[in-house]
Amino acid sequence: MQRALLATVLFGFVAFTVYAYRQPAPAAPAVDPAPPGSMSYLFAVTRYDAADYGTAVAHFQDAAEAGHPRAQYRLALCFLEGKGVMPNTLIAARWFRRAADQGDTAAQVALGRAYWRGEGVVADSAEAYKWFQLGATLEREPVARAEYERSRNDLATTLTPADVAEGQRRAQAWLAASGR
Repeated sequence: MQRALLATVLFGFVAFTVYAYRQPAPAAPAVDPAPPGSMSYLFAVTRYDAADYGTAVAHFQDAAEAGHPRAQYRLALCFLEGKGVMPNTLIAARWFRRAADQGDTAAQVALGRAYWRGEGVVADSAEAYKWFQLGATLEREPVARAEYERSRNDLATTLTPADVAEGQRRAQAWLAASGR
């Protein structure tokens, strides 16, 4: 009887093992990967907050070149304000543009200001309105959205109706092209 019990247990163990190994492995849960450059960006933020601007700029640059939109925005601010680098509105506008094209709303509004003031780009009222409109439309955080809407509306009071209409048309075209 012990042999029969042992044989049954052993058979059950072998059968279970064979069954378990024949089953496909469960799929790993879907996880959004961190954007490229995330670690450099996070380190840059800590250095920036510690007023170590030179190190922050180097790491913002690494993350920005890897395509991290918030790093591109923060690098642009460094160039605009001259923190860790010589001030350069042309380079700032280029980085604002790269982040804005990826949908970073703060960068969109900053680029709108650049076009409004002609800082690093040729002044263009309709293009300024476009970027303010996009920032106000795409921002999810209510306080920032209200601020962007106020800025857009303030800008609109200084523009001709034709410039506002052209800015709206450009914003719609950008949204359609970006799939947002």
